[in-house]
Amino acid sequence: FETWKKGNIEMLLSPLESGYYNTWSAAYSILAMNAFAGSAASDKDIVFEGHDGNYKLFAELELSNSDKKLTVVSPRPFFYSLRQQGYQEGTVSKAESNGIEIAKEYLDKDGNSVDDVKLGDEIEVVVKLRSLTGENITDVAIVDLLPGGADIVRNSITSDSFIDFSEAREDRMIAYMTVTPAGNVVRYKITAVSRGKFAIPPAYASAMYDIMVRAHSITGLLEIE
Repeated sequence: FETWKKGNIEMLLSPLESGYYNTWSAAYSILAMNAFAGSAASDKDIVFEGHDGNYKLFAELELSNSDKKLTVVSPRPFFYSLRQQGYQEGTVSKAESNGIEIAKEYLDKDGNSVDDVKLGDEIEVVVKLRSLTGENITDVAIVDLLPGGADIVRNSITSDSFIDFSEAREDRMIAYMTVTPAGNVVRYKITAVSRGKFAIPPAYASAMYDIMVRAHSITGLLEIE
């Protein structure tokens, strides 16, 4: 590592900066940079003005929505990463399909597409996926958030093809599977438990080890009477 130049490090980190990485490549890049740093103590001279940093491993800092500006002072060049989490505000009116496509609809007991139901009704959620690459896409994560006013029916997740793993959580359905060019269908059920008008969140699909392969559907509206 002593013979490395700045350009070598930038080449190592370029996939991270462009967003083209997965859990494996990100983890190994971090390990490599940690070895290059020599020890965690070398980060202790990085100062976050007006904030107390955490220096247990790297120089870290947690910010809130009220923080609009951050000044970082360091005696030498440094590399950084930013992590954020939360829910998207507003509606999604345009679907995204990058190597894979996903769509969903709500069906009543007769198999008809519905966007208004009665309190207590059971709805079948049909999530359709298809590979656009002409080849199977392995290790695809599918996440479908529930609308407010609905509860998921436990043990109701099924598919026309093999599901590697699935889970019915309080606010979402999660499944992992291989998506084919011929298409896959994942089904599960929800129950209307509260009256009102609720946004139907988009369904999301992404290849776990190729972050550029991803898709989401559009926002809908469900009325429970």
